[in-house]
Amino acid sequence: MVGPLGSPTHIDNFGHVVCVCGGVGIAPMHPIVQALKAAGNKVTIIMGARNESLFLMKEEMTALADNIIFMTDDGSYGRKGLVTEPLKELCEDTKGKPDMVIAIGPPIMMKFCALTTKPYAVKTVVSLNSIMVDGTGMCGGCRVTIGGKTKFVCVDGPEFDGHEVDWNNMLQRMGAFKPQEQEAMHRFGANDGHKCNIDKMADAKAKESK
Repeated sequence: MVGPLGSPTHIDNFGHVVCVCGGVGIAPMHPIVQALKAAGNKVTIIMGARNESLFLMKEEMTALADNIIFMTDDGSYGRKGLVTEPLKELCEDTKGKPDMVIAIGPPIMMKFCALTTKPYAVKTVVSLNSIMVDGTGMCGGCRVTIGGKTKFVCVDGPEFDGHEVDWNNMLQRMGAFKPQEQEAMHRFGANDGHKCNIDKMADAKAKESK
């Protein structure tokens, strides 16, 4: 066992920090929020999920936040819609405009968070851990383009300036083995006696990307 790997999260008293997290990205955001609060920041948390049952750590995050906003695709909890909607509202609020945004979650979510904050010149940090493989920089699987330069997420990141990430290149690379993944899921469904509907999963993913 080796570690810690990569670069640590930079924690300082930035002022008002908006933390946007979705899916399993909620879990790694928790210690970041703890550290931000300990450093004296005001923290607004925006948490997103497809439905209420998919939220992690609601109570723990609520206890830490100065303000927390829940967003669901189906409206089963909090507001119905995407996490970028309240993020845009905060960026447009001259009195409550964030000094920094941190986003952790599905790559497509982080991409649109960065696109939302860029017109307002709000510094946006994203965590690209979802593309990592071995964590040591040897396999090259987590190669990304940041500001026109090649970086490796596991040794140079996992956190980068969201406005400098080549999102289209990253998303294309992450979909390189989609046929093999779908085949494996079909085999898994056949082996455990359950029907595995890849088409529905693909539709859900496409809806999430919108």
